[in-house]
Amino acid sequence: MMMTARLSEPSSAWLLASEGVDPTSPVLDDGGRGIKRSDADGAANSFLEVLARAGAMSLAVEDDLARRDDPHLGERTCFVDDRVLHWADLGPGTTDGARALRHGASGYPLNAFACRRPASELGLRVQHQLLPPELDSIVDATTAVITSVYDAEAFVSVVFGDVGSDFGNRVP
Repeated sequence: MMMTARLSEPSSAWLLASEGVDPTSPVLDDGGRGIKRSDADGAANSFLEVLARAGAMSLAVEDDLARRDDPHLGERTCFVDDRVLHWADLGPGTTDGARALRHGASGYPLNAFACRRPASELGLRVQHQLLPPELDSIVDATTAVITSVYDAEAFVSVVFGDVGSDFGNRVP
């Protein structure tokens, strides 16, 4: 199954931005930034913790620029043909997921997939070429798709399943 087919079944969508940000018209500072990256990363980390409490175990991040033969891809890197995927484990007390969102891609656009299975069960292994059945398992295990918005100053997530009760209408 393709991920686009799954997008017809979400249960909720979330804007992950720091508290006090008006998502309809962010105000830019003198440097042209509307939302501090550290605030956006903090909101994303809190959201990933909620997803982990709801059963997400790993995060796969599409690298929008890197290719298989690029130097310095990092340890947690595997491939879909010439394209690069990075991954992180999710769980309490770790910021690896938020770090992968920020550093696993150039920032905009970004596609990341929170999955309810561990990375090793999804075929996410160092320098491994993912096979079609492994790609299908990532799609099937995806509990949330996360994309960066506002020039990577915030994130939007489409969630499959009920995680909203864990934090109401905002991330703590």
